[in-house]
Amino acid sequence: MLYLTKVQQLQYISKVMRYFILFIAVVVANNLFAQDITSKSYVSINAGGGLHGLTYDLPEGSSRDIKFNFSTNASYHYSINKSWSIGTGINFSKYSTTFKLGSYGYSYDAVDIDNDPYKMNIAVNGLKEKQSATFLEIPITARYHFPLNSKLDLWVGAGFSIGFLTSAKYEVESGSITTTDYYEQYDWTIKDYPSKGFYATNISGESTDLSLKTPFSVLGEVGIRFSLTQNRFLSANLYGSYCLNDINDEKSMESKLIKLENNHIYYNGLIASGLADNIKLFSLGLKLGVGFSF
Repeated sequence: MLYLTKVQQLQYISKVMRYFILFIAVVVANNLFAQDITSKSYVSINAGGGLHGLTYDLPEGSSRDIKFNFSTNASYHYSINKSWSIGTGINFSKYSTTFKLGSYGYSYDAVDIDNDPYKMNIAVNGLKEKQSATFLEIPITARYHFPLNSKLDLWVGAGFSIGFLTSAKYEVESGSITTTDYYEQYDWTIKDYPSKGFYATNISGESTDLSLKTPFSVLGEVGIRFSLTQNRFLSANLYGSYCLNDINDEKSMESKLIKLENNHIYYNGLIASGLADNIKLFSLGLKLGVGFSF
Protein backbone atom coordinates (compact mmCIF):
# COMPACT_ATOMS: atom_id res chain seq x y z
CA MET A 1 0.00 0.00 0.00
CA LEU A 2 1.07 3.57 -0.69
CA TYR A 3 2.58 5.34 2.31
CA LEU A 4 3.23 9.09 2.36
CA THR A 5 5.39 10.91 4.86
CA LYS A 6 3.97 14.02 6.58
CA VAL A 7 6.04 16.29 4.30
CA GLN A 8 4.80 14.42 1.22
CA GLN A 9 1.23 14.63 2.52
CA LEU A 10 1.46 18.42 2.96
CA GLN A 11 2.98 18.81 -0.50
CA TYR A 12 0.27 16.62 -2.01
CA ILE A 13 -2.51 18.52 -0.18
CA SER A 14 -1.09 21.85 -1.36
CA LYS A 15 -0.93 20.62 -4.95
CA VAL A 16 -4.49 19.18 -4.84
CA MET A 17 -5.87 22.42 -3.38
CA ARG A 18 -4.18 24.50 -6.11
CA TYR A 19 -5.59 22.28 -8.84
CA PHE A 20 -9.00 22.28 -7.14
CA ILE A 21 -9.13 26.10 -7.00
CA LEU A 22 -7.86 26.38 -10.60
CA PHE A 23 -10.41 23.81 -11.77
CA ILE A 24 -13.30 25.71 -10.16
CA ALA A 25 -12.04 29.02 -11.61
CA VAL A 26 -11.89 27.57 -15.13
CA VAL A 27 -15.36 26.02 -14.85
CA VAL A 28 -16.85 29.24 -13.44
CA ALA A 29 -15.34 31.24 -16.30
CA ASN A 30 -16.57 28.71 -18.82
CA ASN A 31 -20.11 28.88 -17.42
CA LEU A 32 -20.13 32.68 -17.24
CA PHE A 33 -19.20 33.04 -20.90
CA ALA A 34 -21.14 30.05 -22.20
CA GLN A 35 -24.09 30.63 -24.54
CA ASP A 36 -26.18 28.02 -22.71
CA ILE A 37 -27.61 29.65 -19.59
CA THR A 38 -28.52 26.32 -17.97
CA SER A 39 -26.65 25.80 -14.65
CA LYS A 40 -23.94 23.22 -15.10
CA SER A 41 -22.05 23.48 -11.81
CA TYR A 42 -22.77 23.83 -8.13
CA VAL A 43 -20.68 24.45 -5.04
CA SER A 44 -21.79 23.71 -1.47
CA ILE A 45 -20.57 23.99 2.11
CA ASN A 46 -21.73 21.13 4.35
CA ALA A 47 -21.47 20.25 8.03
CA GLY A 48 -22.77 17.41 10.13
CA GLY A 49 -21.75 14.31 11.95
CA GLY A 50 -22.44 10.76 12.94
CA LEU A 51 -20.59 7.62 13.93
CA HIS A 52 -16.96 8.13 12.92
CA GLY A 53 -14.40 5.74 14.31
CA LEU A 54 -11.57 3.27 14.00
CA THR A 55 -12.66 -0.34 13.54
CA TYR A 56 -10.45 -3.34 14.24
CA ASP A 57 -10.51 -7.04 15.10
CA LEU A 58 -10.85 -7.37 18.87
CA PRO A 59 -8.93 -9.57 21.30
CA GLU A 60 -11.00 -11.91 23.46
CA GLY A 61 -12.67 -10.26 26.45
CA SER A 62 -12.67 -6.75 24.99
CA SER A 63 -15.13 -4.37 23.33
CA ARG A 64 -15.06 -1.15 21.32
CA ASP A 65 -17.46 1.76 20.99
CA ILE A 66 -17.38 4.04 17.92
CA LYS A 67 -18.08 7.64 18.95
CA PHE A 68 -20.18 10.47 17.48
CA ASN A 69 -17.94 12.95 15.65
CA PHE A 70 -18.17 15.84 13.20
CA SER A 71 -17.38 16.31 9.54
CA THR A 72 -17.29 19.46 7.40
CA ASN A 73 -16.58 19.87 3.72
CA ALA A 74 -16.61 22.12 0.68
CA SER A 75 -17.62 20.38 -2.53
CA TYR A 76 -17.88 21.11 -6.23
CA HIS A 77 -20.02 19.13 -8.70
CA TYR A 78 -20.31 19.39 -12.47
CA SER A 79 -23.48 18.23 -14.24
CA ILE A 80 -22.68 16.09 -17.27
CA ASN A 81 -26.38 15.93 -18.15
CA LYS A 82 -29.73 16.00 -16.36
CA SER A 83 -29.04 12.64 -14.70
CA TRP A 84 -25.32 12.51 -13.96
CA SER A 85 -22.81 14.72 -12.17
CA ILE A 86 -19.24 14.25 -10.98
CA GLY A 87 -17.58 16.03 -8.11
CA THR A 88 -14.72 16.52 -5.72
CA GLY A 89 -13.98 18.59 -2.64
CA ILE A 90 -12.13 18.84 0.63
CA ASN A 91 -13.42 17.12 3.79
CA PHE A 92 -12.24 17.56 7.37
CA SER A 93 -13.34 14.66 9.56
CA LYS A 94 -12.67 13.39 13.07
CA TYR A 95 -12.73 9.70 14.07
CA SER A 96 -12.64 8.20 17.58
CA THR A 97 -13.23 4.86 19.26
CA THR A 98 -13.14 3.73 22.89
CA PHE A 99 -11.57 0.35 23.62
CA LYS A 100 -12.33 -1.58 26.82
CA LEU A 101 -10.44 -4.56 28.20
CA GLY A 102 -11.17 -6.23 31.55
CA SER A 103 -7.73 -7.71 32.18
CA TYR A 104 -4.69 -8.76 30.22
CA GLY A 105 -1.20 -9.82 31.23
CA TYR A 106 2.20 -11.29 30.41
CA SER A 107 4.75 -13.46 32.22
CA TYR A 108 8.52 -13.23 31.93
CA ASP A 109 11.08 -15.78 33.11
CA ALA A 110 13.75 -14.18 35.30
CA VAL A 111 16.46 -14.98 37.85
CA ASP A 112 17.05 -13.02 41.07
CA ILE A 113 20.35 -12.02 42.67
CA ASP A 114 20.45 -15.33 44.55
CA ASN A 115 20.18 -17.20 41.24
CA ASP A 116 16.62 -18.35 42.04
CA PRO A 117 14.34 -18.55 38.98
CA TYR A 118 10.94 -16.85 39.11
CA LYS A 119 8.19 -15.52 36.86
CA MET A 120 7.52 -11.81 36.65
CA ASN A 121 3.81 -11.23 36.01
CA ILE A 122 2.59 -7.94 34.52
CA ALA A 123 -1.13 -7.26 34.10
CA VAL A 124 -3.32 -4.36 32.98
CA ASN A 125 -6.75 -4.16 34.61
CA GLY A 126 -9.93 -2.19 33.91
CA LEU A 127 -8.49 -0.63 30.77
CA LYS A 128 -10.43 2.01 28.86
CA GLU A 129 -8.49 3.67 26.03
CA LYS A 130 -9.74 6.22 23.50
CA GLN A 131 -8.12 6.53 20.08
CA SER A 132 -8.77 9.74 18.13
CA ALA A 133 -7.67 10.88 14.67
CA THR A 134 -8.48 13.73 12.30
CA PHE A 135 -8.02 13.57 8.54
CA LEU A 136 -8.15 15.94 5.59
CA GLU A 137 -9.85 13.91 2.85
CA ILE A 138 -10.08 14.38 -0.92
CA PRO A 139 -13.12 12.57 -2.40
CA ILE A 140 -14.04 11.83 -6.01
CA THR A 141 -17.74 11.01 -6.47
CA ALA A 142 -20.37 10.40 -9.14
CA ARG A 143 -24.06 11.16 -8.55
CA TYR A 144 -27.22 10.00 -10.30
CA HIS A 145 -30.07 12.52 -10.00
CA PHE A 146 -33.83 12.02 -9.81
CA PRO A 147 -35.53 15.42 -10.26
CA LEU A 148 -38.79 15.29 -8.28
CA ASN A 149 -40.12 18.70 -9.33
CA SER A 150 -38.82 22.17 -10.15
CA LYS A 151 -37.46 22.63 -6.60
CA LEU A 152 -36.55 19.17 -5.34
CA ASP A 153 -33.75 16.97 -6.62
CA LEU A 154 -32.96 13.53 -5.14
CA TRP A 155 -29.60 11.85 -5.76
CA VAL A 156 -27.58 8.75 -4.97
CA GLY A 157 -23.82 8.78 -5.20
CA ALA A 158 -20.69 6.69 -4.83
CA GLY A 159 -16.97 7.18 -5.06
CA PHE A 160 -13.67 6.94 -3.22
CA SER A 161 -11.38 9.17 -1.18
CA ILE A 162 -7.80 9.47 0.04
CA GLY A 163 -7.11 10.81 3.53
CA PHE A 164 -4.19 12.79 4.98
CA LEU A 165 -3.55 12.55 8.70
CA THR A 166 -3.53 15.88 10.57
CA SER A 167 -3.41 14.51 14.14
CA ALA A 168 -3.87 11.25 16.03
CA LYS A 169 -3.39 10.07 19.61
CA TYR A 170 -4.57 7.63 22.23
CA GLU A 171 -5.54 8.53 25.79
CA VAL A 172 -6.10 6.15 28.69
CA GLU A 173 -9.37 7.07 30.41
CA SER A 174 -9.00 4.43 33.15
CA GLY A 175 -6.84 1.45 34.03
CA SER A 176 -3.97 0.20 36.16
CA ILE A 177 -0.87 -1.97 35.79
CA THR A 178 0.00 -4.54 38.45
CA THR A 179 3.33 -6.34 38.82
CA THR A 180 4.02 -9.46 40.90
CA ASP A 181 6.71 -12.13 41.15
CA TYR A 182 6.00 -15.82 41.55
CA TYR A 183 8.55 -18.40 42.80
CA GLU A 184 7.09 -21.72 41.71
CA GLN A 185 9.59 -23.76 43.74
CA TYR A 186 8.41 -22.04 46.94
CA ASP A 187 4.82 -21.35 45.85
CA TRP A 188 5.53 -17.77 46.88
CA THR A 189 4.09 -14.59 45.35
CA ILE A 190 5.61 -11.15 45.95
CA LYS A 191 3.32 -8.14 45.56
CA ASP A 192 2.80 -4.70 47.13
CA TYR A 193 6.57 -4.23 47.44
CA PRO A 194 7.22 -0.85 45.74
CA SER A 195 10.91 -0.68 46.63
CA LYS A 196 11.45 -3.86 44.61
CA GLY A 197 9.20 -2.75 41.74
CA PHE A 198 6.12 -4.79 42.65
CA TYR A 199 3.07 -2.57 42.89
CA ALA A 200 -0.10 -1.35 41.16
CA THR A 201 0.08 1.94 39.27
CA ASN A 202 -2.74 4.01 37.82
CA ILE A 203 -2.23 4.77 34.10
CA SER A 204 -5.29 7.01 33.67
CA GLY A 205 -4.46 10.13 31.69
CA GLU A 206 -1.53 8.66 29.77
CA SER A 207 -1.55 9.94 26.20
CA THR A 208 0.72 9.48 23.18
CA ASP A 209 0.59 10.56 19.53
CA LEU A 210 -0.14 7.84 16.97
CA SER A 211 1.29 7.23 13.52
CA LEU A 212 -1.27 6.05 10.94
CA LYS A 213 -0.94 5.17 7.25
CA THR A 214 -2.74 6.92 4.40
CA PRO A 215 -6.35 5.62 4.23
CA PHE A 216 -8.14 4.80 0.97
CA SER A 217 -11.93 4.60 1.39
CA VAL A 218 -15.06 3.87 -0.62
CA LEU A 219 -17.99 6.29 -0.21
CA GLY A 220 -21.75 6.19 -0.55
CA GLU A 221 -24.47 8.83 -0.16
CA VAL A 222 -28.17 9.55 -0.60
CA GLY A 223 -29.26 13.19 -0.63
CA ILE A 224 -31.86 15.77 -1.51
CA ARG A 225 -31.51 19.35 -2.70
CA PHE A 226 -34.15 22.06 -2.24
CA SER A 227 -33.91 25.17 -4.45
CA LEU A 228 -34.45 28.47 -2.63
CA THR A 229 -33.96 30.59 -5.76
CA GLN A 230 -32.72 29.89 -9.26
CA ASN A 231 -29.11 29.77 -8.03
CA ARG A 232 -29.27 29.01 -4.29
CA PHE A 233 -30.22 25.82 -2.52
CA LEU A 234 -30.26 23.84 0.73
CA SER A 235 -29.23 20.20 0.89
CA ALA A 236 -29.24 17.19 3.22
CA ASN A 237 -27.53 13.87 2.68
CA LEU A 238 -26.89 10.59 4.44
CA TYR A 239 -23.33 9.42 3.94
CA GLY A 240 -21.14 6.46 4.75
CA SER A 241 -17.54 5.41 4.14
CA TYR A 242 -15.31 2.42 4.79
CA CYS A 243 -11.54 2.21 4.57
CA LEU A 244 -10.08 -0.46 2.29
CA ASN A 245 -6.59 -0.76 3.81
CA ASP A 246 -5.09 -1.41 7.24
CA ILE A 247 -3.81 1.98 8.47
CA ASN A 248 -1.79 0.70 11.44
CA ASP A 249 1.73 2.11 11.12
CA GLU A 250 2.91 1.23 14.65
CA LYS A 251 2.59 -2.52 15.11
CA SER A 252 5.74 -4.63 15.11
CA MET A 253 6.40 -8.28 15.80
CA GLU A 254 7.84 -7.46 19.24
CA SER A 255 5.13 -5.02 20.35
CA LYS A 256 3.03 -5.71 23.42
CA LEU A 257 0.38 -3.84 25.36
CA ILE A 258 2.82 -3.45 28.27
CA LYS A 259 6.57 -3.01 27.71
CA LEU A 260 9.32 -4.00 30.14
CA GLU A 261 12.54 -2.08 29.48
CA ASN A 262 15.47 -1.80 31.90
CA ASN A 263 13.23 -2.93 34.77
CA HIS A 264 10.75 -0.16 33.98
CA ILE A 265 7.19 -0.85 32.86
CA TYR A 266 5.49 1.21 30.16
CA TYR A 267 1.97 1.17 28.72
CA ASN A 268 2.35 0.82 24.96
CA GLY A 269 -1.17 1.53 23.69
CA LEU A 270 -3.58 -0.71 21.78
CA ILE A 271 -2.58 0.38 18.26
CA ALA A 272 1.09 -0.48 18.78
CA SER A 273 0.44 -3.63 20.80
CA GLY A 274 -0.60 -6.00 18.03
CA LEU A 275 -3.76 -6.96 19.94
CA ALA A 276 -6.00 -5.12 17.46
CA ASP A 277 -5.63 -6.21 13.84
CA ASN A 278 -6.92 -4.77 10.58
CA ILE A 279 -7.40 -1.15 11.71
CA LYS A 280 -9.66 0.83 9.39
CA LEU A 281 -11.81 3.98 9.33
CA PHE A 282 -15.61 3.89 9.30
CA SER A 283 -18.25 6.62 9.11
CA LEU A 284 -22.03 6.86 8.91
CA GLY A 285 -23.88 10.13 9.39
CA LEU A 286 -25.91 13.10 8.16
CA LYS A 287 -24.80 16.44 6.68
CA LEU A 288 -26.72 19.66 6.01
CA GLY A 289 -25.50 22.19 3.51
CA VAL A 290 -26.01 25.42 1.61
CA GLY A 291 -24.82 26.17 -1.90
CA PHE A 292 -25.23 27.89 -5.19
CA SER A 293 -25.28 26.86 -8.83
CA PHE A 294 -23.83 28.67 -11.82
